[in-house]
Amino acid sequence: MRVLGNLVEAPGFEYVTSEEIRDEFVAQLGEVRTSNEYEGTSKIAKPNGGAGAAEIDVPLYSVDALVRRARALQLTEEAQRAAAEGDA
Repeated sequence: MRVLGNLVEAPGFEYVTSEEIRDEFVAQLGEVRTSNEYEGTSKIAKPNGGAGAAEIDVPLYSVDALVRRARALQLTEEAQRAAAEGDA
């Protein structure tokens, strides 16, 4: 991206390393915390209204349209097991 930005003389593409970009962020925004904890202003509820972390079990080969229609994948043991559990 930097090279393309330099070739078309776009502003903001003068950085050479990711450290330079980080330093610019820190200069403009202050120190950035790297915690994985979500600290929003409100709690996020589970879709079913229960407490705690939501558990969503998506069968491996049911993710997108192309994979769902791939007969070879639907014949695997994992897909058959997921289909049997879904019928229960």
